[in-house]
Amino acid sequence: MSFVSLVAGSYEKSVFGFDITGLSGGEKIEIVPTFITTSHESPIRCVAANGDVLVSGGQDDIVKVYDLARRVQRISLMKHSGTIAAVKFSGNYLLSAGEDGVIAVWRMSNWECVREMKGHKHPIITMEVHPTGKALISLDSDRTLILWNLITGKKAYSGRISLPVVGEKAQWAPEPTNLFGMIHKTAIGLYDGSTAQLVSTFNHARTVLAFAWLTSETFASAGEAQSISIWNISQKSTPIHILPGHQARVKDISVVPGMNGRFFSSISTDGVIMVWENSDSVKSSTPPEIVAQTTTTARLTCLTTTTFETLKLVKKEERLEGEEEVLELKPLAAKPRLSIKVDGVELIDQKNKKIPVGFKLKQPKQEVKEEEVFEQPELMEEDDRDTAAVRSVPAKKKAKSKE
Repeated sequence: MSFVSLVAGSYEKSVFGFDITGLSGGEKIEIVPTFITTSHESPIRCVAANGDVLVSGGQDDIVKVYDLARRVQRISLMKHSGTIAAVKFSGNYLLSAGEDGVIAVWRMSNWECVREMKGHKHPIITMEVHPTGKALISLDSDRTLILWNLITGKKAYSGRISLPVVGEKAQWAPEPTNLFGMIHKTAIGLYDGSTAQLVSTFNHARTVLAFAWLTSETFASAGEAQSISIWNISQKSTPIHILPGHQARVKDISVVPGMNGRFFSSISTDGVIMVWENSDSVKSSTPPEIVAQTTTTARLTCLTTTTFETLKLVKKEERLEGEEEVLELKPLAAKPRLSIKVDGVELIDQKNKKIPVGFKLKQPKQEVKEEEVFEQPELMEEDDRDTAAVRSVPAKKKAKSKE
């Protein structure tokens, strides 16, 4: 059985795990919660996955490694002296980039740091591995872009990008297009992968925070505008689709691997996660549509999706040698169910449906004196993260009759 896993990091230091079911067709597509773990001591800046191996990087200068198939946290990697800005996989290696300007190369078989790639004099903001695994681009806060040869571990190119705004996220286009895209505040810049020269610019009205290639010819972008824009690289004046859905800033977009860009997911700062289905045709007039959605109680910061074949849950006594200190991932806690009944009829549930006017309510698990009559509940205002609560407002007490 193949699993499609979606993982999101948060400002609240937690990593949320979900399975996306039904993508193969014939079933309803759902986002099923699987775990939540608070393993970092500071907000999480980045997540990445390769099969059943998941890593997260935080502002606590640490990279955490998890086993998604066994649902355990394996090890903490400590090499950097600053916030972890990016984590990426390349073959049998993991690369981590920090605000200390260093790119650490970790061998996945034993999680030993086998190389430190030093070339930046300023904090690294983003990095991305070429689809072939043979090249890497990295960008720092001084707008210095380095193209690395991962076979030799040496620089192939180094120079400052031409756009005056610092890049924030970079991603290579799928082959055969030899391009990479980069966010520049209110624009997406496309660069030649061989020369690192700017090829074209896609301007946005508001700040861009998320960017992902869907195919070699199309990409998605989003940010403070809340909607997601779909672009074709041959038509840079306007997006081919604008997708409403999110009600807050979109922080990240991730494409489900191995499905040719058909499905992608997005997260926003109000904790909402959406899965979208994209048309098979690049030039289709039919826009992508939301096929599944869920909500967390966190301010989400980063996102990744991955696939793996087997779930291998283990008991504590079955852990591998050297995993004594590993923490099991906690099951994702369900939202508290809010329920009020009158004469056995439920009037409000976890979806916060409104209660009909005129009912006299009696809340379970709460002692109510006979002389108190409860009026229509007053709905509290809903903030941008938590589910709305309901409280009943007592009316004035009836005067007790004197005997």
